Order: sequence, then structure tokens, then C-alpha cells
Amino acid sequence: MAIVSSILSYLRRELGYRVTRRQLHELDDRTLQDIGLRRDEIDGLALKLRDEARINDAAEAHNRRSENAHKRGVGGGGLAAQH
Repeated sequence: MAIVSSILSYLRRELGYRVTRRQLHELDDRTLQDIGLRRDEIDGLALKLRDEARINDAAEAHNRRSENAHKRGVGGGGLAAQH
């Protein structure tokens, strides 16, 4: 299940990257200037957003694993951890 989830997350991030890049490239130079971008910065921005999404996905997956382990009592619970 984790593999399928990872693949779906990758595909979602890649699609988001491509859509962002395409939409920004469709804007005219004046509009890009209004939002503080130059045309040569579009690809870098789209990549940065994709990388940030990957980091967020990894953090969320880690948090889910930690919560599940905690619910199962895995990970050094013991009496000290209960108080």
C-alpha cells in the first residue's frame, strides 16, 4: 500500500509541476512582472514548489507512521512514556 501511495504522490507532484509551469508560461511578460517573476524564473519556481510538496509529503507520511506506531504501542512506550 505504501508503494502505491508513494507513486500516487509522485504523480500528483509531477502533474502539479507541469500545470504550474504551463500556466505561468502562458502569462504575458507584463503579468509576470506584476507578480514579481521573470520568464527565466518560471522553471525554477515550479521545481521549487514541486520539491516543497515532496518534503511536505514525506513529513506527513512520517507523522502518519509515528501516529500509527504510537497507537499500536510501538516505539519504547513503557511506564515512563505514559506519565
